[in-house]
Amino acid sequence: MANNILIQGAKRVGDSKAFMDIGEIVGKGLMTGEGITGTPSTVKKNNQYQNTVNDYMSKLKTGMDFSSFSGSETAAMRNFLMAERSKYADAAKSISKIEDASSPEYAQYVDVMNGVNNSFTNLAEQLKSYKKSKLDYAGDQLNNSLSKGMDPDKNRESMIMYGFYDGDGDKRSDASYDAPFQIMEGGNIGFNIDNKLVAFNDSQAPIYKDYELANSILKGNESIYKSGTALTKTDNDMYRMQLEEQLQNPNALKSIVYDFESELGMKDIGNIWDANKGAEGEINVIRSKVIDRLVKARNDVANEGIAEKSRKDQASINKAVARSKAIADGKGKGKGSSTNSSSDNGVVRTSIGEDADGKMTEFGFDSSGNIVTSKPVDSYKKQ
Repeated sequence: MANNILIQGAKRVGDSKAFMDIGEIVGKGLMTGEGITGTPSTVKKNNQYQNTVNDYMSKLKTGMDFSSFSGSETAAMRNFLMAERSKYADAAKSISKIEDASSPEYAQYVDVMNGVNNSFTNLAEQLKSYKKSKLDYAGDQLNNSLSKGMDPDKNRESMIMYGFYDGDGDKRSDASYDAPFQIMEGGNIGFNIDNKLVAFNDSQAPIYKDYELANSILKGNESIYKSGTALTKTDNDMYRMQLEEQLQNPNALKSIVYDFESELGMKDIGNIWDANKGAEGEINVIRSKVIDRLVKARNDVANEGIAEKSRKDQASINKAVARSKAIADGKGKGKGSSTNSSSDNGVVRTSIGEDADGKMTEFGFDSSGNIVTSKPVDSYKKQ
């Protein structure tokens, strides 16, 4: 891949119209994992989970209640409700025999009865949240909204919770991994995942692709490219501080590293991160590498913009010289005027004609025919 920074207006990241190829701007990292090539394992695993969900959803029959509960889940709810009602009835029967409402025994049974009511309310809310989360998870996978920088182990938990996991790769959800929820104390729902009961409320929220941050980086680069000016030390320092702030959120950093390979080219850093998960200070080292790369990329963009502006300026000068010489030779656009003279600055002949912008200008030529002076002529009228 070439090191040239190309602004490609036809491509998009979210709503952005500015893209650039910076895949190999800087050298490889110094941490363990240097030199690893190919797609990072984090991305591979999360892609696999996404494909499994999408395949499952594509096979659903129209009108099927995707969020309905299984027979075992319905049985678990029924058993829980019956047990809690029995607990409530026993407490109510016992409290009816206590005349002193201020006694500790009375308060104890009141707490039991209130606890049952609260568990029913909590269970209803969690079931509603679970159904919505399952629909949202499937929809986010279909829409490719989830970040490929998610912890694959946490993503696997979600796959199992929602009944999507395909451990043997046969493109069917594994019955051995389908973990119908259990009703825990207080009406909380949990899942037996790898012989560990994981509460639904403790499951990790999904991480989404940070299109906003990616857009701001690319649009900033586009603006620098179009300006055609070099970046100062102050410009670089300010940009570095801006990135430090934007990438403090670990989820934002994961998205920039793992989600925008074709636009930001962070694959090698992703491989380094994969090889150093859990290492002391890993996230600070990765953040530093990402910032260094983005700062260098912006300077490369600025330099390419300067070169492009220089090419355009030179083309304008060449066009002006050619047009002026043509006018001096009587071949120019319209009719110009030409006089011979001699001056201290080496002008031996002057000619009036159009410059590169179409404005009437008096050009001074030396004895070799080179333009040595030029000044606008406001009063000259074309014939």
